[in-house]
Amino acid sequence: MLLRLLRAAGFEPMLVLGSQAVHSALPDADLPAITTLSEEADLAVVNDLSGETPHVIEAAFGMGSPYHQSFGVYADGIALSEVTLPDGWQGRLHTQQIDDSADSENPVTLLFPEIHDLCASKLTVAVTGGFGRRSDREFVRALVEAGLVDLATLHDRIR
Repeated sequence: MLLRLLRAAGFEPMLVLGSQAVHSALPDADLPAITTLSEEADLAVVNDLSGETPHVIEAAFGMGSPYHQSFGVYADGIALSEVTLPDGWQGRLHTQQIDDSADSENPVTLLFPEIHDLCASKLTVAVTGGFGRRSDREFVRALVEAGLVDLATLHDRIR
């Protein structure tokens, strides 16, 4: 259903941020439990010139929406201007084409930050108070302790 809405509304490519992005950033990894608990996907439309798509996403798929009530997951629409990512992040994106059975000839393009970029973004939000999240620090700590994130690389990206 989400893929059909994104396709119909022209919301492509879609940048997946937050905890859900870990699934594509580390597709073959045995992920720590804390990194897979979120029922929320943070989504930003890369080509959103109007700044309206976060509101559209939240209305259709946000917390408490019929979609959330039906499927147990929800989406937060995010404007790219609200996201802090390290220099050069665009060149390290992972791209994934997702088919839906309604239109397998026309897949939806999803973009995912590289794991160190994702972690740097999460720590920047936590440090600057954005949404004040101890959970972001715990998320990153679990990935470091599992050997899935290199501290030197992460430090360089944060700088």
